Amino acid sequence: PFVDETYFLHSYFPPREYAIRIPCVLLVFGLTVILTFLSMIMIKSKKKVEKKAA
Repeated sequence: PFVDETYFLHSYFPPREYAIRIPCVLLVFGLTVILTFLSMIMIKSKKKVEKKAA
Protein backbone atom coordinates (compact mmCIF):
# COMPACT_ATOMS: atom_id res chain seq x y z
CA PRO A 1 0.00 0.00 0.00
CA PHE A 2 2.97 2.35 0.47
CA VAL A 3 4.61 1.69 -2.89
CA ASP A 4 3.11 2.23 -6.33
CA GLU A 5 1.93 -1.02 -7.95
CA THR A 6 4.02 -0.32 -11.05
CA TYR A 7 7.23 -0.35 -9.00
CA PHE A 8 9.70 -3.00 -10.23
CA LEU A 9 9.90 -4.83 -6.88
CA HIS A 10 6.26 -5.92 -7.14
CA SER A 11 7.21 -8.32 -9.93
CA TYR A 12 9.34 -10.37 -7.48
CA PHE A 13 6.48 -11.16 -5.10
CA PRO A 14 3.36 -13.28 -5.60
CA PRO A 15 -0.09 -11.67 -5.72
CA ARG A 16 -1.69 -10.63 -2.43
CA GLU A 17 -4.32 -13.38 -2.59
CA TYR A 18 -1.60 -15.89 -1.79
CA ALA A 19 -1.04 -14.14 1.55
CA ILE A 20 -4.32 -15.77 2.61
CA ARG A 21 -4.30 -18.96 0.55
CA ILE A 22 -0.86 -20.30 1.47
CA PRO A 23 -1.29 -20.09 5.28
CA CYS A 24 -4.80 -21.58 5.03
CA VAL A 25 -3.58 -24.52 2.96
CA LEU A 26 -0.67 -25.08 5.34
CA LEU A 27 -3.02 -24.93 8.32
CA VAL A 28 -5.42 -27.48 6.82
CA PHE A 29 -2.55 -29.77 5.84
CA GLY A 30 -0.93 -29.51 9.27
CA LEU A 31 -4.17 -30.20 11.11
CA THR A 32 -4.84 -33.18 8.85
CA VAL A 33 -1.42 -34.67 9.61
CA ILE A 34 -1.72 -34.08 13.36
CA LEU A 35 -5.25 -35.47 13.63
CA THR A 36 -4.36 -38.50 11.51
CA PHE A 37 -1.39 -39.19 13.77
CA LEU A 38 -3.54 -38.88 16.91
CA SER A 39 -6.24 -41.14 15.50
CA MET A 40 -3.67 -43.80 14.61
CA ILE A 41 -2.32 -43.70 18.18
CA MET A 42 -5.84 -43.98 19.60
CA ILE A 43 -6.67 -46.95 17.36
CA LYS A 44 -3.46 -48.75 18.32
CA SER A 45 -3.99 -48.16 22.04
CA LYS A 46 -7.57 -49.43 21.79
CA LYS A 47 -6.34 -52.63 20.13
CA LYS A 48 -3.82 -53.15 22.95
CA VAL A 49 -6.56 -52.78 25.58
CA GLU A 50 -8.82 -55.22 23.73
CA LYS A 51 -5.95 -57.67 23.39
CA LYS A 52 -5.24 -57.56 27.15
CA ALA A 53 -8.91 -58.04 28.01
CA ALA A 54 -9.24 -61.12 25.78
